[in-house]
Amino acid sequence: MFIRTSLASLSLLLAATIPTAVADTVTVPEYYPANYQELIQASKGENGLVIYSNMADNNWRPVINGFNKHYPWIKIETLDLGSGTVHSRWEAEAGSGSRTADILVSGANDRWAKYGLEGTMLDYQSPEHEYLPEFAAPYPGVNVMSTDPLVITYNAVLLPEDKRPTGLGSLVELAQAEPDKYKGRITTYDAARNSFGLAAWWQTLQVKGEEGWEDLRAIGPMIRGETSGGPMNEKIAAGEYMVGIAVSGITIFPV
Repeated sequence: MFIRTSLASLSLLLAATIPTAVADTVTVPEYYPANYQELIQASKGENGLVIYSNMADNNWRPVINGFNKHYPWIKIETLDLGSGTVHSRWEAEAGSGSRTADILVSGANDRWAKYGLEGTMLDYQSPEHEYLPEFAAPYPGVNVMSTDPLVITYNAVLLPEDKRPTGLGSLVELAQAEPDKYKGRITTYDAARNSFGLAAWWQTLQVKGEEGWEDLRAIGPMIRGETSGGPMNEKIAAGEYMVGIAVSGITIFPV
């Protein structure tokens, strides 16, 4: 996540940990800096927050509702652009002087690594940093917003209960038993076109080792790759695909 606005970026991530607002003063944890109330008061003269992300409105809604219980005067505008467009749009706008995003949220690991190595981020030191796990702060100004499982999804109308995969191994068995049925009807993130997919499959195969590679080789010719979770789920629901592997949980659980 790209952090540019000190109060807003901190508060957006941590609204759930901040006690209820009382009058004009928001009660914050004791370990917050002594001047934190000055940041809160200063936010009342700002123009709200613009967030470019790869998250849908139903993902943002509980976050924004919780945030606005404490900071009702801060207007938040979110644009769901998809991981690639989040960065290309911000990069195009950043040097123009026009209004652009204050915060970026995406799963584009290659862009975050590039920004981190180049020092593009504003190194805002949140008072919550020491409470984050080590992996959640890979570069100055970059924080992991959430950790979500990758899941297998399937069309329950097309697959009877005894034909529904429970894991990669069981999917391979089902697909090898009926290869014509599954050909072109399995999907996952295309690791060649999507850095999130590359990271997901790299980690999966690190854990599964040669067995994982053998499974992937067995069903590889049956797979059609996609670049984001939304189209995967839509096409599974429509019956174009029967199964999705390693689909981002955040794209399916709210639905």
